[in-house]
Amino acid sequence: MRLKILLPILAISLLFGVACGTSGPMASDDETALIGVVLDQDSYDRIAGATIQLVNDDKIVTTSEDGTFTVIGASVGTHDVIIEAEGYGTTEKTIEVERGGTRVEIHISR
Repeated sequence: MRLKILLPILAISLLFGVACGTSGPMASDDETALIGVVLDQDSYDRIAGATIQLVNDDKIVTTSEDGTFTVIGASVGTHDVIIEAEGYGTTEKTIEVERGGTRVEIHISR
């Protein structure tokens, strides 16, 4: 008798726990954050105002005053990235974005 009562309660608790564990109805293991900093290749100075384009995701962000950037909703996998900054040439890199987020340092030259 106890098993007949406990089983439905256990099943509902499990479903509720799984539903609460997601970060929203559109949450996906295939999207994450890419966080990084753009640095001068020679001086290691941080570069403000650089644009970072993830070609595969069609996302573009700009570095802040301290040279950092964040791309929310980057897809997991290999990305072609184009970096442009005033006074620097265009730089192309390939970055691997992993589940759980990825941090990168991007070095560009004049």
